[in-house]
Amino acid sequence: MPSFSIIVPTYRRPAQALKCLGALAELDADGLDFEVVLVEDGAGDAPLTEGDLEPLRHKLKLVFVSQENAGPAAARNRGAQEASGEYLAFTDDDCLPRPDWLRQLAAGLERNPRAILGGRTVNAHKQLPCSEASQLFIDFLYEDSAARGEPFFASNNIAMAKATFDELGGFDLRFRGAGGEDRELCTQAADKGLALVHVPDALVDHEHALDFKGFWRQHYNYGRGAYVHHAMAAKREQRGVQVAPLKFYFDLLAYPWRQPKERRVITAHNSSPVPE
Repeated sequence: MPSFSIIVPTYRRPAQALKCLGALAELDADGLDFEVVLVEDGAGDAPLTEGDLEPLRHKLKLVFVSQENAGPAAARNRGAQEASGEYLAFTDDDCLPRPDWLRQLAAGLERNPRAILGGRTVNAHKQLPCSEASQLFIDFLYEDSAARGEPFFASNNIAMAKATFDELGGFDLRFRGAGGEDRELCTQAADKGLALVHVPDALVDHEHALDFKGFWRQHYNYGRGAYVHHAMAAKREQRGVQVAPLKFYFDLLAYPWRQPKERRVITAHNSSPVPE
């Protein structure tokens, strides 16, 4: 029976972390042995307590680790260090994996035990234009990167053998914020000849409710991480940092208009507030 460790980093979002754990407790994982490693990367003013976690311990094999804030890459690496499973699956505290998520990843790893697997993330707040725009941007990056032969998977829905993760050295700690560390890991995997396999039926719902300020902050962080990733690639290849061609930006602007009408949020007049 294959064993899995599901690693969830969390930072000052106890309510969201508990909701994520609740979704993991409902996984339809018949025939799979799994544990959940929750890494609290800086507790803040509202740390998770044993009282919070106790009801879930009756449903989950739960490992809880609390550390000083060191960033999501470090938190995921800490989770992998604490993991006892043969395989690792990563998601985030604001994500709700669908019931068959782990089974889909397990089936993919059974076919490709040395591969890096990535599932599909779905925006859970389709009524919020900024949340939907953010998801469209990620979808575009997936398609564009795959078309250029440089696929990557976001760290909120990625899986691999623990031995493979260790071979790659984990997530690069030079990425202190969210964004870029997943692309770097996938680049390192491709450079070692490992396959990157998309598993579109391994679904998680992303409950990231964004207003414009949150959207701007998120994509500033993504851009900063992308720059670090490209700068590291340039250093390895002894060249200058490459700037995306104009076609990339034209394709990005056109991408929403190639989607079903309900996803064309760029011109949407939606004043729905971000839910608390």
